[in-house]
Amino acid sequence: MRHENGGTIVAIVAAVVVGGVAASTVRADVDTTGKWLVQVTNVGGTIPPFIELWTQTGTAVSTSMGLAGTIDPSAGLFSLTRSNAMCPADTRNGSASLDNQTWTATEVDHIPGSPTLCFGGTTFQLSAERLVTCSVRSCRPAQINSFTVANAGTAQATLAWKWKKGTSTSLSDFGLPTGTTAYTLCVFAGTASALIGSADILPDGQKWQPVAQRGFRFKDPSGADEGISKILLIGGAAGKAKILVKGKGNAALPIAPPYDLPLIVQLADNGSDACWSATFDAMDVVQNQFGAFSAKFRSH
Repeated sequence: MRHENGGTIVAIVAAVVVGGVAASTVRADVDTTGKWLVQVTNVGGTIPPFIELWTQTGTAVSTSMGLAGTIDPSAGLFSLTRSNAMCPADTRNGSASLDNQTWTATEVDHIPGSPTLCFGGTTFQLSAERLVTCSVRSCRPAQINSFTVANAGTAQATLAWKWKKGTSTSLSDFGLPTGTTAYTLCVFAGTASALIGSADILPDGQKWQPVAQRGFRFKDPSGADEGISKILLIGGAAGKAKILVKGKGNAALPIAPPYDLPLIVQLADNGSDACWSATFDAMDVVQNQFGAFSAKFRSH
């Protein structure tokens, strides 16, 4: 299977009962447009989860992995293909849930062995869930927060967010990043809460490790997950929970300071939809100039 790391729900409209006329309901169509966390379920974990972007216009669908085809928006059934030189087309047939949050499919890939040879098709069972869409929402706060950006716009760029003495958070709130739970980091700036940076951190049995039944630690010096190199998630009672996120390069935060205020940083658990956040106002800012930002606050 080829890998590349590189929707909205249409509302149900109901007719109002007026003058004794029975109400009728207009169904909501499936819209698969967006970012999906895809897992291969029939190969014993040998293929890691990956991100795939879908674009749907009416009944037409295309993906970032070169598949394209059609979908029945009323039922969620889709059929996609991908051309293959000297081989039959790869196929993916499946169904998307009517709530637009998941899909499952069977994919058959063909691998060219040479310009004149094609190996038989390999079948993969796929399961996908929609990744969190960055939007400002009510999340769990902490008493102590700091956020720094240094050398932005250069190869030496770094970011760090510390969320300490946080709201009560249980181990189960973190999901299972060693297996199925993805995280999304979002950064917003200004009174319009413009999204200025985001990163998706995928589940991984090697990069993520448990921390003494209290949380999880993520470590990836390469920053392959959109620049994120370190995450620490520690649960606990109110005032005991803490989170640390570090990144390098400009992938997670491509827009360099100075930033409009307030600045909002959020980390969301894609599995349970739990999230943790901090908001930095003018009084919290230590530095906000070209290439560098620093802010911190402590509530009492």
